Amino acid sequence: MKLNFVKNWKIVLVSVLAVLLVGMAMLGIFGINNTKNYDSVNQLKVSVSLDLTESSKKAQATTEKYLQDKSIDTYSFGSQILNDGRVFVYQIKSGDVNVDELKTAIDTAINNGKVNVSCELFPPKVWSQVSGAKQVVRDIAKLSPSFMSVTYGAGGGTSEHTVDLSREVQSCGVTALAHLTCLSTDEQKLVSVIEQLKADNIENILALRGDKGELSVPGAFAHASDLISLIRDHGDFCIGGACYPECHPESSSVAADLEGLKIKAESGCQFFTTQMFFDNNVFYKFMYRLLAAGINVPVVAGIMPVTNSSQLDRIVSLSGSGIPLRFKSIADRFASDPDAMKQAGIAYATEQIIDLVASGVNNIHIYTMNKPDIAAGIMANLSDIIGK
Repeated sequence: MKLNFVKNWKIVLVSVLAVLLVGMAMLGIFGINNTKNYDSVNQLKVSVSLDLTESSKKAQATTEKYLQDKSIDTYSFGSQILNDGRVFVYQIKSGDVNVDELKTAIDTAINNGKVNVSCELFPPKVWSQVSGAKQVVRDIAKLSPSFMSVTYGAGGGTSEHTVDLSREVQSCGVTALAHLTCLSTDEQKLVSVIEQLKADNIENILALRGDKGELSVPGAFAHASDLISLIRDHGDFCIGGACYPECHPESSSVAADLEGLKIKAESGCQFFTTQMFFDNNVFYKFMYRLLAAGINVPVVAGIMPVTNSSQLDRIVSLSGSGIPLRFKSIADRFASDPDAMKQAGIAYATEQIIDLVASGVNNIHIYTMNKPDIAAGIMANLSDIIGK
C-alpha cells in the first residue's frame, strides 16, 4: 500500500493531530490485540501486549529498525497504555510497508542472518505451581531470547498450562512457540488447543508426535506430519518440527529417518529443532545428510547444559544422545561438587554454541530445564555474539 506524501506542512500538522486524536479514540473504544494493520487514515498501528518497560522498549526498537531498514519516514511516534499492554502508534510519512513482515513468526527470525538464541521451558503438572512457572518465564524473558518454547504434557494433561505459559511469554514481549503432541491426544482436543492458541494470537506451534511410552488414544494421529496438516487447516501458523541428529531411536535406518523428515517438510513444516546433542560433529554430519536428501528446511540446534551429573543416564535413555568421552570425563571429575559441575556444564554448552556459530549455525535453542540462572550464565558468555 503506497502512502501519499503531503508537501504542505500546515496541512500535515493538522492531519497528524487529527489522526492521532481519532486513533487514540478508536484505541480506547475498541481495544487492541497483537494484530498489526493500517486504518483508513494511513496510520500504521503496531500493538504489542506488554507489561514490562524493558520489553516495551525492545518492541519499539524492533519496529523502528524495521521502518529504518525499509527507508520509511515517520512523522511521529507515540504510545498509549491500555488494559492489555502498550500500544505503539506510528504516523507514516512515506514508503511501502509490508505489515506481514512485522509478524512474530519464528521462521522470519531464524532466517534473519543473525545469531539467535532461544529457550525452552516446561509447564507444571498442577495448577498451584503455575505462578512459580510464570516467574520463570519472566526471569528468562529478561534475557531477551529470540523466542521461548513451552512444552506439552503427556496426554495433553498440561495443555491448559502450555497455553497459559505461552500467553505469559508473549505478555513479556517475547515470541512464544507452543508445543503440541498428537499421539496421546484425540483430534477434537487438538483442534480445541489450536483454536485457543489462535485466539491468544500465538502464531507458532512445534508439532510433535510424542513419546511412544505415552498412552495412545482412539482417533489419535500416529505421525507428526498428520498433526502438521491439521494445524495448517486451522490457521496461519508458523509450524516447526523435531529432528534427531543421531537418527530417531525408533527409525529402522538413517535413510528411513530422513524420509520421515522429508514428509514433515512436504506437509508444511517450516523449521526443525534438534534433539539435544553433545558432539557438534554429529550435528554437522546430520546437516550434510539433510542437504544430500534435498531437505532445505532451516534447523535450530538444541543444546542441553548438563549441570548435574546424575542427569546423564536419564538423558541417554530418553533422547538416545551419545555422550562423548570428553564430557563424560568432566561429569566424572565434578560429580561430587554441584557448584563446579554447574559451572563446567555452562562452560561446555557455551563452547558448543561458539563452535556452532563459528561454523555458520546461527540458531540455537537452549533446553533450560526451567533454570533461569543456567540460561543467564550461557547468555552472559555470549553477550557480544548474539545478534551479530
